[in-house]
Amino acid sequence: METVTIRPIPEKAQDIDHRIFGSFIEHIENCIRDGILETETGKVRQEVAEICRELKPAVLRFPGGTVAGIYHWEDDIGPAESRKHRRNLTWGGMMEDRFGTAEFIAFCRQIGAEPMLCVNMPSGTPEEAANWVEYCNGTGHTFYADLRRSHGYEEPFHVRYWCIGNESFSVPDLGMQDDVKTYTRQAWEFTKFMKMTDPEIELVFVGNICNPEWNRQVMDSLWEVCDFLSLHYYAKSAKAQIQLNDLEEKYLPAAEQVVSEYNHRPVHIDRWYRIPPRKHETWIAMDEWNIWDGIPDGRSPYGVQQRYTWRDALWCGRFLSMLIRRCNTIRMANLAQLVNVLAPIITENGSVWKQTIYYPFALFSGYCGRKYIPCETERFGQMSIVLTEEESYHLFIVNDEHQSQSFQLPRPADWIMELHADQADQPNSITQEHVTANKSPISPKTEISIPPLSICLIHMPKR
Repeated sequence: METVTIRPIPEKAQDIDHRIFGSFIEHIENCIRDGILETETGKVRQEVAEICRELKPAVLRFPGGTVAGIYHWEDDIGPAESRKHRRNLTWGGMMEDRFGTAEFIAFCRQIGAEPMLCVNMPSGTPEEAANWVEYCNGTGHTFYADLRRSHGYEEPFHVRYWCIGNESFSVPDLGMQDDVKTYTRQAWEFTKFMKMTDPEIELVFVGNICNPEWNRQVMDSLWEVCDFLSLHYYAKSAKAQIQLNDLEEKYLPAAEQVVSEYNHRPVHIDRWYRIPPRKHETWIAMDEWNIWDGIPDGRSPYGVQQRYTWRDALWCGRFLSMLIRRCNTIRMANLAQLVNVLAPIITENGSVWKQTIYYPFALFSGYCGRKYIPCETERFGQMSIVLTEEESYHLFIVNDEHQSQSFQLPRPADWIMELHADQADQPNSITQEHVTANKSPISPKTEISIPPLSICLIHMPKR
């Protein structure tokens, strides 16, 4: 077996934005009700919060997703007796009125995530969205800032990230924004109301991973105020590796090309914006991504109670590696979702357990450095390599091959973390855990063998 030599290119080092390790929760099935919240009390399940905190999500997106199109934030604030009970027209059942803005913010603080809110375009108004901004971020004695105070929250929530719609291009979803001209025209009105309320917020506009022309028209109209262009991507288990290659080689480069054409231009906007001209850059937010087969079953009519195998976890590791490699354009990403629904964390019969995809996410979010150092060899076959640097060097290797592979390291290593599974095609369950994580010291050396079907982290000190 030939040894692969890893040769870093330090002069091409790039900053890594840890917002790429974000996640997402939505009012859908048992993600919030019977997941994050205790069924009877409506309080956050502390064991769920603790395991979420261990995952280290940098950003948490809410309330959707598709359900954002029916979500009116004022329904779920203030005393419990004054909250509105509404049907979940999108996913069935009832909306969980015990988990509104304040509870979401508190949950974010508890698990160490920055909040990210998605406003209602299909059935909401720009003024409603601006009022939400004022409720969350207002510091003066205005109506909605004082309303927040009357609910027991003197200090503002400081919500920085706001999504202007969700997958508006989707014809089956509610609303008329599937016409890109309608979307951009209405998005401007939301922008005006919201930015005039708080000029410091950052806006995420709807992009389309499969439609460069949609992206171009959104950027044509909104680039001056577009902090992030949202792209969503779901793969199918059986075709996940092929689809990931297509994403990295075809779809993402097309989106990046559109965005790059508008960056670094001086901004000149009408007087309502009330800030001086500046140089502006738009980043990509992959604010929904995962494997989703969408097969209805006894757990879910929409197939969102997905059970993930170790092969899915290997794909997750390769996806995270891809996010790091493209850190010069992707500055935010959100694994969809966090609890129960397409999730790394499952609640069942009073217990909490981890799906296979929990492990690669925790490994990357916990150990990824602040600098990405490109290497001459990073992708070959079903393998993926990324090198990051902070106080030390961390080398992530995903081996999706059925044979081991030897590597010549760029410097001596002193420990290795190995993730692997005893059965690659079986999911974890409440009674059976297939994934093991082994951290072991190694005598300083520069050659190492990576086991088949594994995800490994190699620690190389700077000494």
